[in-house]
Amino acid sequence: MRGGFSIFIALTISGVLNFAAIALYSRLLAPSEYGAYAVILSTVAMVLGFAFSWVELSFLRFASGADRVEHTNIVSNFATLYAVLLLFVLGLLSIVCWANIFTTVSIIIWLIIMAVIVAEVIFIAVTNHARLIREDLTLYSTSLVARSVLAFSLGWYFVTLDYSYAGIIVASAISFTVPAFVVAFRGHIWRDIRLVSIRYSLLRDIGHFGIPLVLVMVVQSAISATDRFLLVGMLGTEVTGQYAASQDFVVKLFIFLLAIIHKVVYPIVVKEFEDNGIEGAQSQLKLNLTLILAISIPTLFAMAMYTENFIEVILGIEFRAVAVSLVPYQVFIAFINCITMFYLIVPFHLLKKTKLLIVPSLIALLGNLIVGYLAIRAWGVYGAVLGSFVAYSLYFLLSFARGRQFFRLPVPKLDAIKILFSATIMTFILLPFEGQLGLWPLVGLVLTGFVSFTLLSLTLNTGGIREFLSMRLLKVKINDN
Repeated sequence: MRGGFSIFIALTISGVLNFAAIALYSRLLAPSEYGAYAVILSTVAMVLGFAFSWVELSFLRFASGADRVEHTNIVSNFATLYAVLLLFVLGLLSIVCWANIFTTVSIIIWLIIMAVIVAEVIFIAVTNHARLIREDLTLYSTSLVARSVLAFSLGWYFVTLDYSYAGIIVASAISFTVPAFVVAFRGHIWRDIRLVSIRYSLLRDIGHFGIPLVLVMVVQSAISATDRFLLVGMLGTEVTGQYAASQDFVVKLFIFLLAIIHKVVYPIVVKEFEDNGIEGAQSQLKLNLTLILAISIPTLFAMAMYTENFIEVILGIEFRAVAVSLVPYQVFIAFINCITMFYLIVPFHLLKKTKLLIVPSLIALLGNLIVGYLAIRAWGVYGAVLGSFVAYSLYFLLSFARGRQFFRLPVPKLDAIKILFSATIMTFILLPFEGQLGLWPLVGLVLTGFVSFTLLSLTLNTGGIREFLSMRLLKVKINDN
């Protein structure tokens, strides 16, 4: 995709800032405060997953494969969906707030939650318009960085003013709102929204693709949030905070790396599918999986084997003991989840068979609830890890079994072996860093791991990397001449 490198850089900067926020908040917030913060974030994530995530995924699917003539119709219909759903969600949350169903949650917190939801939805809508319709990748990339900078700086500022986790949530709302207005103005989104362009037939097609995703996204959001809700109900906010901090560390460091790749290459897969059918999509997916494995496996090995090196620098002292014991398991669970989300279920989206994901999602959620509840009663916070492992493993296996019935997913077996071999050798090379705690030893560990794995990949020509680099260098020389 044209401009993919700028998006990659923007997402990387955003990921680094989000990751730095964990280090900051785990030092400024007590475990009980972090637990309350984590539950609020999980609530927002579930609402977004229920009402809006399916709309975003549908927009990515329809806009990526559309020509310029269809853009006005697509934007107008999706704008209508966003507006209706926002009004519905705000009305529902207002009723919940007015009825005082959750007595421990103040009206101020409810208002902040609603503000974050509105701001994030608008931000997602206008930035995807800038990227896919206007194709202004500079504006899109800049907005991602600006949002993360605002969230980090304002969150830090509000916490130092003793606003605790509420200040972080307010900072999040502001960080979505300001860039959203700038992007909407610069991207002239109103020019592509016309009431006369609203088409029932297009809304029906969007519904057939997206409505099954409502349940799927709700269940997936619930799976990721269930462990936190069970912990806060059974063991309290302090334990939940310690668990959430280690989980956030894994998500922001491990999953964000793969999410960056997916966000850049997903439109390419859609384009290949639209232009060259299943064979074109299979070829691109094979390349994608090679890239996913080349990033995730060495990261998995490093985080699992040298957990203490990372935790000592990243998390506050009150969170470290629990995180050191949980992270090796959480990062493996994250690996299973990433392969499922960024590889296994992509064909369901391409072929618009998303309703087939409903049963696997429900079974995974049910497994998480039952195993998580029983395991937490037996083993405390470690039981939540077991519940998550069962849920994501079930979702992985069921999605794989269902998907292979209509789409053969290619697996780069030789490249996978090369990646495993390189990651194993890298792990042994990093042994001198074991037990060396602190910022600079961690920097040395990361740089040594990156260089050693890269050199091994070049030596083994993993994924045809030597040919790829040769072609890039040749292209640069041609452009220079």
